[in-house]
Amino acid sequence: MTPAFVGVVGLTMVLLVMVANLYVAHYARGVLQAAVEEGARQALAVGDPQACRARVEDVVRSGLGTMAADVGPPSCTLTPGGATATVQATFRAWLPGVPVQPTAVTARVHSGTGR
Repeated sequence: MTPAFVGVVGLTMVLLVMVANLYVAHYARGVLQAAVEEGARQALAVGDPQACRARVEDVVRSGLGTMAADVGPPSCTLTPGGATATVQATFRAWLPGVPVQPTAVTARVHSGTGR
């Protein structure tokens, strides 16, 4: 093996890990979106913001596993017009040089009283 070949293979592996890190962050954002949507629907159905928080935490734990440690506590509000759930997270980069983007996801569910 030549030094150039070793260098190219090493650089390819680093780029592969960086791309995989971006895909995992995208997946995690999707899990967060699903979690807040589920939580807002739960709050509206039950009429209790605590049920929303519990549902968001359950979906995040189920979908992210150990990455759930990077997720902050959910915020849920219930109003006469509907429910809102928000969660924030900061997922660590796997390699130096990969930017860490804080993520905030919000979902609003409107009550059907306007019909």
